[in-house]
Order: sequence, then structure tokens, then C-alpha cells
Amino acid sequence: FRGGMKLPWRPSEAACQLPIGGIRSPSTTRYSVVFLAILAVYNVAAWLLFGSQYPWRALSARANVLFVSELGELLAIWLLWRWVHPGRDIWERIVGILMTPVYLGTVLALPAGLLLSGGAQVNPLVLACYICGGQCLQFAFYALLAHCLSMCYRFLIGTRLGLMLNKGFFCAALPLAVSVAMTTAGLSGVSSSALSAGRGIPVRRIDIELPRLPSSMRGLQVALVSDLHIGPTVGEPDVAGLVTQLNALKPDVVALVGDLADTPGTQFLSAAAPLANVQARLAKVYVTGNHEYLTMRPQAWIRAVAAAGFQPLANQARRIGGLCLAGVNDQFADVATDSAELHYNLSAALSACRPSDAVVLLAHQPSVAKDAISSGANVDLILSGHTHAGQFFPLTILAKLVFPFNYGYYRVGRYQIFVTSGAMYYGPPLRTLTQQEIALVRLV
Repeated sequence: FRGGMKLPWRPSEAACQLPIGGIRSPSTTRYSVVFLAILAVYNVAAWLLFGSQYPWRALSARANVLFVSELGELLAIWLLWRWVHPGRDIWERIVGILMTPVYLGTVLALPAGLLLSGGAQVNPLVLACYICGGQCLQFAFYALLAHCLSMCYRFLIGTRLGLMLNKGFFCAALPLAVSVAMTTAGLSGVSSSALSAGRGIPVRRIDIELPRLPSSMRGLQVALVSDLHIGPTVGEPDVAGLVTQLNALKPDVVALVGDLADTPGTQFLSAAAPLANVQARLAKVYVTGNHEYLTMRPQAWIRAVAAAGFQPLANQARRIGGLCLAGVNDQFADVATDSAELHYNLSAALSACRPSDAVVLLAHQPSVAKDAISSGANVDLILSGHTHAGQFFPLTILAKLVFPFNYGYYRVGRYQIFVTSGAMYYGPPLRTLTQQEIALVRLV
């Protein structure tokens, strides 16, 4: 170095090699670009052709969220491919080979789910594709984490620790091993007829005091069910098993709080048929979730639930003695549909409740609680779902950061909020650090 500066150590030959994510040859760069282009064309074509019963509707503003989700998956897969693209390191080559079918399964998950499944049963091939998607997401997180750690410790290059952190083993093989372990744990944590026959959904019991509740109604039990996500990986046997458990609890009220459906279209409507067998002493009520609108057929799902004996509370209320059950359409409806009757309207939902009533507000997204609190609404308790409590790690961390009311019981002044983690799951059938649940809320 000019000026007489000397390095405190001599770089070894291994230390001079480029780390993962470094400068690549033009041929490798061209290959990555071609790979990205192929995936882009394939995924966009899949949404246009299979995203709804009317392909051109996928071009409307209502499908923007679907496109964003698919492009996000696409970007993640491309970045993963670049990180573990076969290079000079043997570990990179091994991981690249092992992850190739996982990438393929992830890309095939959407069209396979819409083409190879439908109706009552879960297709094993579709289930495998969704599991690949979960594995890919897990690997993305751990590979990115390892890559960031490697860069943080780059100043240690030339030492034993620095060399280890820049090898393919640390940045590719180790993340793969951890992600496989977490995916396996996530699969074992799911109660699904396709994965764990005979195992029921855990029941969470909680007592919540409502001062305005008439003494004659104290002890009333509300079975809170959210996020069934009927679709490619949740079929009629899952719904039938849920119904059996609900009836065994002998609830006074059964409340479905949204996300009954999972994918575009109505081909999975028949899987919801067992809901007609749900028994409740006083009432069966339902409010929509954001996924009903993502199907682009929200009214079809609402009609199906109504045919099963549930009363849709579309910005409406049902009074039972001194208890008022108010329900709102999901907030996502405001951007997903032009139909005013499907939009979110809190004041309309509460208008039928009397000032002396104990008011329980049913809303899919817990963000409605913020609206109720800020507006000073006449509400005692808000029951919600939507968050899945993050569903699986590392999304459990993200959920806690994104949702002020993520999971469980909260109290803000006189307002009480309870958020359930959901009865099933969205997308990959994985649950780590969370669990599915039926929430049995006893009002005292």
C-alpha cells in the first residue's frame, strides 16, 4: 500500500475468492436474466389464463394484489437462484440441485391449485406444490440472513471465522438444512385431514367480562371461527371435522369472521357444504374477509354461507335480548369492488344497537378496532381474525410488527379486543410458533 500501510494479515487464496452474491460472469448474468424473464412470462400467463373464470378480469384493478403477490414470489425465487446458482463452491452446486424441484413446485403451485383441484377433496400433488412454496419462503429467509451475516463479518476475511462465513456451506447448505427442519416442524403443527388424519383443531377458551351484559345472559358462549381458507389445500373433510368439533362444544352462538375462501373463482364452494350441519342454540352469523373479495365472486360465497343457515351481517346487527351482535363487511371491499352494498360501514352496522346493549362487533381485520376506538363507537368487544398470528416463522415476527392487535386479548380503555389465530392456514400448510384454533369466548 502507498505510504507504507501494511495489512495485519496475509489474505489466503480462499479469502480472495468472491463470496456468494459477488460479481458474476456475463454468461451467468445473462442466464439469470433469461431465467427471470421465463418465470415472469409464465406467472403472468398463469394469472391471466387461470386467475378467474373470465381471463380479462385479471387485468382489472381488483386483481392488483394478486399480481403483486405473484411478482413478489417471482422476485424471491430469482434472488434465491442467484444466491445458490451453481458456482465454484461444491455446497452451492449441491444446494442448487436440491432446490431446483422446490423452485419448480413453488411456481406450479398456483396453476396446479386451480387446474388440478376443485370441489371437495385435496389433490396430493397440489398439496406438495404448496409445501414447496413454504419451503422456498423459509429458505429465502435463512439464506438472506446467512448472506447478511457473511457480509457483516467480511472484515474478518483471512481469519478462520471469516473464511467459514464466506463459504457456500454457511450461506447455502446451512440455510437449506434449517429451512427443511422448520418446514418439517411446520407440517407437524398443522391439523389437516390431508396431513394428520384424526387430529382435531385445538380449542382456546377465554372468559371476557361485559359489564352491560344482562345477568340472564352471562355465561353465553360464542364459538369464534376465522380463516378457513377453503381451497386447494383445505377441503370438505377439513370443514366436516371442524363442524364436528363445533357441535361438540355446544355453543350458543357461532361466528364466522371471514376468509372462508382462498382462491379465485367458485370451484371450491362445494367444500363448504358441511357448514349447514353447524348447530348453535341462538344464532349463526357471518362476516366477510378480504379473501372473499379476492375470489372475485364474493356474493357467491355469501349466498353459500346463507344457504348453510348463517346470517350474513353485512354492516348489520342482530339483537339477542340485551346483546347486540354487529358485523361489518371487510375493509378490503372498498378497493376490491364497486358495489356499495359490499363496502365497509361501521356506523351502519352499529345503528341497530341500542345504547343500553352490550355490543360485540364482528370484523375480520383487527384494524377495525382502531376505527372503533378512534371514533368513540358504542362497542364493548371486537372479535377478529385475519392475522393468523403470523402462521409460521419468520412471518410471526413480521405480524407482531405490522398488526397492533396481532393475537390474543387486548384492552384499550373500555374497549376489549380478541384476535384469533384462525382455524386453518393460508397457502402453505405450515404452522410454527403458532397453532390453529377454535376460540370459545364465554361472555361473563
